[in-house]
Amino acid sequence: MAHRSSIDPLFRGGVPVGIEEVLADRDERATLERRVLERHPDKALIVATLNIPGPIKYTPGLDDLFGSGADRLMAHFLDASIYEDRRRATGCTLFALTNEDPLSAKRRAVAFEDEDALGRLFDVDVLRAGCASALSRVGLGMLPRTCLVCDCPAKECARSRRHSLEELYGAIRRIYETALGGAADARA
Repeated sequence: MAHRSSIDPLFRGGVPVGIEEVLADRDERATLERRVLERHPDKALIVATLNIPGPIKYTPGLDDLFGSGADRLMAHFLDASIYEDRRRATGCTLFALTNEDPLSAKRRAVAFEDEDALGRLFDVDVLRAGCASALSRVGLGMLPRTCLVCDCPAKECARSRRHSLEELYGAIRRIYETALGGAADARA
């Protein structure tokens, strides 16, 4: 039990999920994305998820964080409507539709990710009918995301496992506490 007590308070109570479950959820999400875009080819689809490393993807505290962040994200898209809001052991996902031009919508998404305190923890994709993949920030001439712990590109740190899970959880907790005002263990 000593191991459980060493888990960051924001992640206590979460059920670890395996890579198979995460990949199955990703496949299910991709299927839904295709189905939504087939039904709404004239709209851009916004898909927001939390960027949470490690095996614990959902806790009451992460649910609070996601709900607050999703509200803040939606404030950037005045005409957007929520299509589906999922809260699962494999993580939280928001699907929303907008009439906005996909390139403009991606710029708004990047602004949320880069400028909002909670946006740092979100991955916001913008998809459009007829495209095999989401619009990318690098494809739009924007800088890649930086690591939660250091200023290196996030993908480099993730690939090399430069930081421990404890360091990453600590960085997430600090963002949570700064953005939501209060200790993570009070909500977890």
